[in-house]
Amino acid sequence: MVEPFLHGKFSDRDRNLFGHWSRGNSGDTIFALFFQRKNSRKFNLRFTKRNELRKTTNAYRILHGENDFFPGVTIDRLNSTWVVRIYSSSLLAYGRWLVWNLYDICKNYKLGEPQPKRILFDPAEKIGDDKLIFRRHNPKDTSTTSLSSEISDFPLSLAPSTPNLKAEENNILLKSNLYNTTKRIEERLWRGKYEPIKMKTDPTKDSQKSIKRKDNSEKEPLRIRETIQLYGIRFPVELPGQKGGIFLDLRNLRRFLLEKKELSKDKNCLHLFSHTGLTSICMEVAGANSVLSADGSKQALDSFQRVLSLRKKRENDCKHKFVQKNLFQELEDILKDKTFGLIVIDPPNLTPDAKSKQNAFRSYSYLFGSCLASLEESGTIILCSCSGRIRSEELESLAQNILKTKGWTFERFTSLKPEADHPIRKNFPEGNYFKVHIYENCKKN
Repeated sequence: MVEPFLHGKFSDRDRNLFGHWSRGNSGDTIFALFFQRKNSRKFNLRFTKRNELRKTTNAYRILHGENDFFPGVTIDRLNSTWVVRIYSSSLLAYGRWLVWNLYDICKNYKLGEPQPKRILFDPAEKIGDDKLIFRRHNPKDTSTTSLSSEISDFPLSLAPSTPNLKAEENNILLKSNLYNTTKRIEERLWRGKYEPIKMKTDPTKDSQKSIKRKDNSEKEPLRIRETIQLYGIRFPVELPGQKGGIFLDLRNLRRFLLEKKELSKDKNCLHLFSHTGLTSICMEVAGANSVLSADGSKQALDSFQRVLSLRKKRENDCKHKFVQKNLFQELEDILKDKTFGLIVIDPPNLTPDAKSKQNAFRSYSYLFGSCLASLEESGTIILCSCSGRIRSEELESLAQNILKTKGWTFERFTSLKPEADHPIRKNFPEGNYFKVHIYENCKKN
């Protein structure tokens, strides 16, 4: 009889596979200990690589999934909160095991990575074709005392340690083909406490909502507020939110704008797909005369305006303006009769699947070409892309062909490299998903 050589987690509905060395049940404990020690060395190395970042910011990625050799799991630090995302239902138990081992390693103060006050599990919007589902365990129902097929054979010696957690956190995780008693997993605190955010509401409506919650046993939505810092800029964020509400992978551009202030200084700037506005604030700090922030999300723009109202110290008299538009259909309305010295284009992922690649090229062409017509002489235009299926060379070729066709030249081209918390691997090109291409001193022939 042949003993198993490798245990693994596999789902036919997603692309993530996790394996660990094992020699049958008798060897699980030994190999689990080896696996844990090996991961400890990996964690220590990653903390060391992020030492320089801690000097300028308290918001960075601790664990970057496959690029850090831990596929399907990301962990972001936002001040005193860890935000955990797991991108495959087959990796739930593994992900929790990683988090708690990482938390334990942070007890070593010499590493420079403090333990968080809170650990927030923020489910990814899509996990393959599976949905994160849980069902409360009923001890009287012996038919459901074992874990689902996705995680039932996870060795006990590798089971995630969950100290100080409520019983609710030990719910059995099941797949979405279960019904009646199933419920989609929502955001939850794996550790720590939070103070409910008090919102200004209509007393009458608030009373009606309170009655409804009591009738339906609804819970208040989980909301955590943190304040992150970047080069002295304080920026409040509300969690959970898309990538923490600030997009940590965009830090390289923010740093570039703050270091090369001449790109923004005394300029009228345009920020397309501004989200919650941290990049727009970097333009302000760099000395912009005005910043027009445009986004399709009213919620994101409202959040940005709240941030501005909380900022007591303003770097200058920069005027912020806001426009909510569908930027793929109504961009001309924003650009009409306006010119800008700096334009930043930062659309969302346009290639969720391979079939969407050609449409993505058309969208980038439309955005870049339209904005070019509103760029001032000697201005700077920046094109960002988080579409992993589009290579950096393809994006560069697209933009430079448009510049040439429309009769523009540029003095300097810069392609920003990811920062230390977003490493890339040569043998994993899909991980090099984020591109920032900068065209400086553009002139019309």
